[in-house]
Amino acid sequence: MLFSKRRKSSDTSNLSTDAHLKVAQARQSKYRQLSEDFLGWLKDFALDEEDIDSASFYAALEILRARLQELNDSTRPQSVETHTAFIPAFIARQRRHLEERDTELREVVQVLTSAVIAMNSRNDAYDSSLSEQIENMTALSRLEDIRKLRSGLIAELTQLRELQEKKQAAESSSIQKLTSQVASLRTELELAQEESRRDGLTDIYNRRAFDAFLDGQLDTNGSRRSQFALLMLDLDNFKAINDNFGHLLGDRVLLAVVEICRSVIRSEDVFARFGGDEFAIIFPGASARIATRKGNEICKILKSRIFTVEETPERPETSLVLSVSIGVTACKAGDSRASLLKRVDTALYEAKRAGKNCVRSA
Repeated sequence: MLFSKRRKSSDTSNLSTDAHLKVAQARQSKYRQLSEDFLGWLKDFALDEEDIDSASFYAALEILRARLQELNDSTRPQSVETHTAFIPAFIARQRRHLEERDTELREVVQVLTSAVIAMNSRNDAYDSSLSEQIENMTALSRLEDIRKLRSGLIAELTQLRELQEKKQAAESSSIQKLTSQVASLRTELELAQEESRRDGLTDIYNRRAFDAFLDGQLDTNGSRRSQFALLMLDLDNFKAINDNFGHLLGDRVLLAVVEICRSVIRSEDVFARFGGDEFAIIFPGASARIATRKGNEICKILKSRIFTVEETPERPETSLVLSVSIGVTACKAGDSRASLLKRVDTALYEAKRAGKNCVRSA
């Protein structure tokens, strides 16, 4: 009997060890995927500009990716701090670059605006003085008895007027050119500011712009008691699409989801890429019920579409059916950005646990 009990305990121990091993392997796989997603997000975040040496940053990311792979395959714990120091340095460099570019454009616009104002002021004083002298000379000529002197003075005055008109015409043309340049620079500044708020792949708002809009809605909500709803959308099984078909097709899938969402929401709704395959929509003036209805409409349209993946030498033509999980919530009194995002994130994970391709509210 004792021998039998010991064998049973050993079997149980082995089973427990196998279970722990599977859990550890699953956790390691999740960490590996998280590191891959993190590096991909960093690459998407970086501006592709020579001024901030983006090429070196991309190369360093690839070196870090290889280093992380070595750490995942190693059985000895090692530190990666010395291999990640370039990331905050590049983020700071990119932030300074954007701030400096914005400041320089503003200063150029200010210089040209001041030049136009100063030129107009000087012209007004000059024209007033010249006109006064012309009128004085004309009055004097009318008092002269000698016709030749009178005719000569009038001729000179006529020539002066013509010169004045030509000068005014030339200066007016210069002012118009300067005004046009100022307007063009203002447009470029606005475009640069708008570009900095857009996601590079989908051309919808990025996370930074989303946070700013959300904070603005929360401020308005506190002072005027207006309502709004927030929808968070996550593409189901997106990792499998990237793994099986590659990131290029994954990008096409994201663009297809964005296009469907755009066909459902209103022009005043704020649509942003929250990160990776996760998107957020702010519905100003809407309730959670309206946002839920919009979410169900997105799920229905996306589920009804069949996406075809072209045939390649490695695989035949393939059909994909996509789905999304959606969380919805409405702003409540006393909400902050953190509390609102936490609530909608909870609703999103409820949709995932409910089997995906559905909407849940909190």
